[in-house]
Amino acid sequence: MRGLSKAVIVGVGRDIGVTRQRSSTPVQRRDSTIHISKTNTTIRQEAMAEGQKTKTVAIEELLALAEKMSDPSVNALIIDVREPNEISETGIIPGGVNIPLGTVKAAMELPPDEFLSKYGKKKPDLDTKIIVSCRSGKRSTDAYQCLEKLGYTNLLNYDGGWLGYDKYKKEKCS
Repeated sequence: MRGLSKAVIVGVGRDIGVTRQRSSTPVQRRDSTIHISKTNTTIRQEAMAEGQKTKTVAIEELLALAEKMSDPSVNALIIDVREPNEISETGIIPGGVNIPLGTVKAAMELPPDEFLSKYGKKKPDLDTKIIVSCRSGKRSTDAYQCLEKLGYTNLLNYDGGWLGYDKYKKEKCS
């Protein structure tokens, strides 16, 4: 008679242990544990699968909004969450403001007058349309989730990031 085999998940969180129990007879057992470390990518994929998705915006809608950003009646903000050195190397999507990812929470907790002084834009209300962008879409997803936790409700993620914007711009010019 062949031995019985079963696998049991024995942990939760960043490390998952899987115990495989095998026996050739009901009395004799061998246990081995394999630890699998989740990567940030895996955690992000699981979060997305659990419904923590971001609402995204197409490049055309982003650019249409960017064109209107000089109008003070437009109740919207485009936030680029890349680091200042990245912005200085590439530039920023027109109408955008640079608030690095690590400072998003603190920036949004500033009093309105300090926000205006520091970023040159009116501090958004909780229902202001906010589009977040980064280089390729990963950091903007994190910024989106941070803003969501702070109570902002009209959020969009331009997940094409600077790379998508730059590619679109080059294709339009050729």
